[in-house]
Amino acid sequence: MVFALGLLLAMHAAAARFDTLQVTQQGGGYRIHGEVYLDAAPQAVYAQLIDFAHLPEINPSVRVSRVLKVINAHSQLVYTETVGCVFIFCRTIRQVQRFTELGPQDITAVTVPGSGNVKRGRSTWHLQADGDGTRLSWTASIEPDFWVPPFIGPHAIENQLRSQALESMQAIERLAEEQTEIIPNARMSI
Repeated sequence: MVFALGLLLAMHAAAARFDTLQVTQQGGGYRIHGEVYLDAAPQAVYAQLIDFAHLPEINPSVRVSRVLKVINAHSQLVYTETVGCVFIFCRTIRQVQRFTELGPQDITAVTVPGSGNVKRGRSTWHLQADGDGTRLSWTASIEPDFWVPPFIGPHAIENQLRSQALESMQAIERLAEEQTEIIPNARMSI
């Protein structure tokens, strides 16, 4: 029984997968693009992405996440502190971002200048139904307002992000499944 339960959990954990993850350096900043498949309905994934109070449950690198201001029904200012480490170099990234829900499939986040230690930042998420799951495309550009050692290049950042993102995707799947159990019709497609 314990083996069967462990096998079931392992099979579920393996559902999240990367199709693409690329990191490129642009001047003093970085551009990141990823495409992933999650074994969860788009509405459930979307709900997890905009549940800012629970971001540390999804991504352990996020130490603080709180809504500072609700601007309107689709936009809010969110403060985050994220610890990022590549090799032995670790930094706490502090920023306020304006998250905007553009509809049931798209979210954008733009860093508010002067609100932390990120000069510029922008992220977009696009969700699309894919069978019983969700295809999530994510693009981000970030220019830190702190020194990054020259040995930390796109490849090192990509390796760190791959591990961190896989853990986050599995957490989103788990939380989305819990939500689906509470809201039975949450598996309807967009």
